[in-house]
Amino acid sequence: MAHPKVKISDDAGNTASITGGKLDVNAGLTVEGDIQIGAVEIKDHNSSQRAEVNSDGELLVTAPPATFATVTTSKVTAVTNTNWTAFSSIPGKEVQIQSASTNTDIFYLSKNDSGNESEGIELVPSASTSLPINNLNLLSYKSSAGSSSQYLYITVLS
Repeated sequence: MAHPKVKISDDAGNTASITGGKLDVNAGLTVEGDIQIGAVEIKDHNSSQRAEVNSDGELLVTAPPATFATVTTSKVTAVTNTNWTAFSSIPGKEVQIQSASTNTDIFYLSKNDSGNESEGIELVPSASTSLPINNLNLLSYKSSAGSSSQYLYITVLS
């Protein structure tokens, strides 16, 4: 089967040139109204990450899922601790902290150097939070009342 011969030329009949396997284009584009091209996908040439524009004109970015090499879990007994206490040093990418469902106290989380409830996170019993930090020791905690048998469950993803 013979391949068709294709000739690309401008309005004046001049044949377009090709340099380095690419079509040389020296033209202006004037559009009156909308150009409708349907769904659009933009792909990073070095990875599989993509951005899409949906039919509502919204830009959607789909990132590959995060992966973690290790998961470190621990249970912190926070008995009668109403003073700010720094967590241990555990490096990671994200930390998840949950107040035990059996707790009666409210726990506060804050930056390790500030220790201020108004700048921190309040964890009521059974509540949890996830924070993208690179070390657990960047946080400190305290109990609202210092009751006995109060626990925090810690998961560090790295």
